Amino acid sequence: MKLEDAIAAHSAWKLRLRQFVDGRGDKLESKTVARDDACALGQWLHGDGQCHAARPEFAKLLKEHAQFHKTAGDVVRAIEMGNKSRAESLLASRGPFDLSSQATVDAILGLKRAAR
Repeated sequence: MKLEDAIAAHSAWKLRLRQFVDGRGDKLESKTVARDDACALGQWLHGDGQCHAARPEFAKLLKEHAQFHKTAGDVVRAIEMGNKSRAESLLASRGPFDLSSQATVDAILGLKRAAR
């Protein structure tokens, strides 16, 4: 797995969620979005990436990645429940999604550095 690809894919989620909140883009379901094992990074973390399981950086990435998907799922769930203002607050600059996204990217970079 190229960790740079994982960073790009997870960074693209903000636009994807923004479009969903605005009624454009892909149809998303909160149960699927909230799963941390459905994306390529998650599949790697729960599969081949286990070779790094002894590293503290791996544990941090596993935790941050799961939180990222939970927060993304919360955005979608808010729209499913008709609460656009909640979705907007989750997506706000320096809001929960931004913070979770940055923590995930930082954890990916941390594992990348440790695995060299």
